[in-house]
Amino acid sequence: RPGSISIDAILAGMRRRLPGNLGRFVPKRRFQSSADHCGAHDLSCLSEQVLAKDYARHMAGGDLLFDWSVKHTTPDQIRIENELRRLQYAGARTLHVGIGNSEFAGRWHSEMTEILGITIAPMEKRHADALSLPNYSCFLMNKYDPALSCLTEGLDFIVDNNPSIAACCKFHFLTMWSSYRMLLKPGGMVLTDLEGMKWVIPGGDLRWSLDDADISWIADRFGFEIASGLNDSRVRLLIRKD
Repeated sequence: RPGSISIDAILAGMRRRLPGNLGRFVPKRRFQSSADHCGAHDLSCLSEQVLAKDYARHMAGGDLLFDWSVKHTTPDQIRIENELRRLQYAGARTLHVGIGNSEFAGRWHSEMTEILGITIAPMEKRHADALSLPNYSCFLMNKYDPALSCLTEGLDFIVDNNPSIAACCKFHFLTMWSSYRMLLKPGGMVLTDLEGMKWVIPGGDLRWSLDDADISWIADRFGFEIASGLNDSRVRLLIRKD
């Protein structure tokens, strides 16, 4: 109801107020209890709705959430890249999900065979195209769209620091993980980060704040092995099994 406080917000507030590790004793409602299907069949329309709400929020004095073309790279993205540097990245083929300012491509395109990027923000795509970086291609695409699985195949890495940032339902969220598995070659991996996993857009459904238990549930069902980063324990690597 308008003006009401959700049970997710109440539980989240309790976890924040408790000292130290005591917050873990307050239950967290998980994304498995969210809607099975949002009812949308054309996710390009859904993306337009998300961007329209984002723009309305910006006009009301807020910050644009889905246009990072001129913003700084986030700390969790930097941690993921630091972890990537210890892996066999030379000559790799990589998908960057949510390209933001395209600085990832700027830093890595000369060392990788190919970098593909996707975004739902037209400004981010225009910025990426204007850079004209070798081996870098950007597509306007929603990662929850089943069409993602047709983008390419045989990837070494998928970088996605906010897997559930705009998740609308379990069907589309789990479709994304199915696509990620199909896009990766055996041994390929998804790189993400605990901070980005937990982040939910202001006013969003807090059930989409992910933790290790959620990622373990996903890994069990989609054939991934989970490892923590060696450079930073907050980074998570989901490695595709054969």
